[in-house]
Amino acid sequence: MTADSYSFEVTPEEAGERLDRLIARRLGLSRSVARRMIEEGLVRADGVKEFSQSRRVKSGEHVEARLIAGRSDAEDIP
Repeated sequence: MTADSYSFEVTPEEAGERLDRLIARRLGLSRSVARRMIEEGLVRADGVKEFSQSRRVKSGEHVEARLIAGRSDAEDIP
């Protein structure tokens, strides 16, 4: 299995958004996939592994995420 890495900075407009929602929206994934990525330690904010899907992001934070191939086919969580 291969992993793709993504990296982006949180904009002022995105500040306060839940981490799982931000990752899902930015990477075009379902929230369930974004949540699994966080739970599995595949997401970092400012270099620190994040394990809380509901954590609110801050403007200017640098988010890094690794997507394992074959993980983008889960159902959407509203």
